[in-house]
Amino acid sequence: MMKKIAWTITMAMASAAGAALAGRAAGMVWRMATNEAPPEMPWWARWLVARPIKAGVGGAISAPG
Repeated sequence: MMKKIAWTITMAMASAAGAALAGRAAGMVWRMATNEAPPEMPWWARWLVARPIKAGVGGAISAPG
């Protein structure tokens, strides 16, 4: 049982880290291609994308181990 929990936490952390890295990479590509900052995300995109990513990272970091 504990192995499953540990594996789930590990995968959640890896998924959240991967999503964060992909977001940073997309921003860097945008800046290199257009020489300007990426446009600001609309509120609904932040709610659908950014909030779950932040919750996943925060939950994975503060998860009891």
